Amino acid sequence: MKYVDPDGEAAIAISTVLAIGAKALGATVISVGVIAASKEIAKDISNVVSAVKTAIQEKQESKVHMTYTMTNDDGEVYSGRTSGYGTPDEVLQKRQSKHHMSGKGFSNVQIDQVAYGEQGKLAIRGREQQLIDKNGGAKSEGGTSGNSIRGVSKLNPKGPIYHEAADRAFGNIAPYTGLGANKD
Repeated sequence: MKYVDPDGEAAIAISTVLAIGAKALGATVISVGVIAASKEIAKDISNVVSAVKTAIQEKQESKVHMTYTMTNDDGEVYSGRTSGYGTPDEVLQKRQSKHHMSGKGFSNVQIDQVAYGEQGKLAIRGREQQLIDKNGGAKSEGGTSGNSIRGVSKLNPKGPIYHEAADRAFGNIAPYTGLGANKD
């Protein structure tokens, strides 16, 4: 640029930058034919980057994360988690429409907790494991809940983070059972 346009006066198309920004937002790009002087490009790019970052953050913060339970006729409780966009009921309905446990006699689906954003995602991971533990533990560990396996592996190094996030967001309903758990 220094040698092609030393004064920064040449017109440069920034449609590519805008198209990339629109695509990142999930927008359909029809045609963007914006031309700007090179001195204004930095401002325009900065605005596009800002808009993309804001839109991505808003989308992440609007994502619903939730835990739910299902029961069978024997009283076993299956605990799960799901996430998506829309109301909690819409997200859960979409998850339940093809749920693998429905064919195993589990029904009476109940939303347990709902959270939003990245902290909500962490809290829901911990809450799912707490629900499994509260309802008897995973069958793979000799438990009696409707869950065949743990929601959070005992070896998952983020297990304590998930558990603490759930405690802060919803209150504790079961002790931590992952890596480093107190065996008393």
